[in-house]
Amino acid sequence: MKRSDLAALTPDRFVDLARYPVDRLDAPEGRRLVAELREILELKGACRLPGFVRPEIAAIMAEEMEALSAQAGRGRSEINPYEFDPDLDAETEAAKYPENHPRRRLLRRSFRVLPYKDLPDATAIRRLYHWEALPPLLAGILGFPRMYRFDDEYQAINVLYMGEGGEQQWHFDSNDFTITLMMQKPERGGSFQYAPNIRTPKNENYDAVAKLLDGDLEGSKVVTVPIEAGDLMVFRGKYSMHRATPVEGARDRILAVLCFDTEKGRSNLATTNRRHYVDRPA
Repeated sequence: MKRSDLAALTPDRFVDLARYPVDRLDAPEGRRLVAELREILELKGACRLPGFVRPEIAAIMAEEMEALSAQAGRGRSEINPYEFDPDLDAETEAAKYPENHPRRRLLRRSFRVLPYKDLPDATAIRRLYHWEALPPLLAGILGFPRMYRFDDEYQAINVLYMGEGGEQQWHFDSNDFTITLMMQKPERGGSFQYAPNIRTPKNENYDAVAKLLDGDLEGSKVVTVPIEAGDLMVFRGKYSMHRATPVEGARDRILAVLCFDTEKGRSNLATTNRRHYVDRPA
């Protein structure tokens, strides 16, 4: 299939509907799918939908993103796991903690990011994001009545590019859940790793987090998830610290982060966007 052929396809043709009956969630097979995925998510803190987007479509998505890669910006090269940025606020939360505390650690990250506003309407990833069948599927997996797309010109979709040596540091997300789609797998490395529920709403568990940051993967029960192009991931990134390991080889790791919320019209603060984007929105 060529890129020009993709324009004639509706988003339901992007997805393997025989394996994932997203268009039939009220039918027995659809209810069974959602129940199985929700159980996996509750048990493991993450669930992977292998080949959700058909491989030939994922390959074209990656081509589209490669054509836009020159517009992607590179954010901070160091940031702490809790996403505090001392350059933005002199009274940062991190300053309340002693040196070498997890909230004071600065970890290396290296990737380029293309925000939603720079994705043309015709791109396949943007069309998939606006597919009406997607929010009900995600709501079912996560156990919410409804899900809504983010109303944020920067963070509704983020496309992350990791070239050789690129990585994303250990971190927690600000949202209760995270949805990603792998569009292109690197030659080597770039693995998704997470420590399931290493903290809870009532216990930050700083001792365990510190051990993980010091390299104790086994003691932290870190899980490595093999992700291929076309795989959709749903995980609870607010409580499960996670990262992408360093990429090796000439082929970029290209991943889309798809942002949804349980409330309509949600967007991030400008201060949050300033942490992530080179052009520093006001």
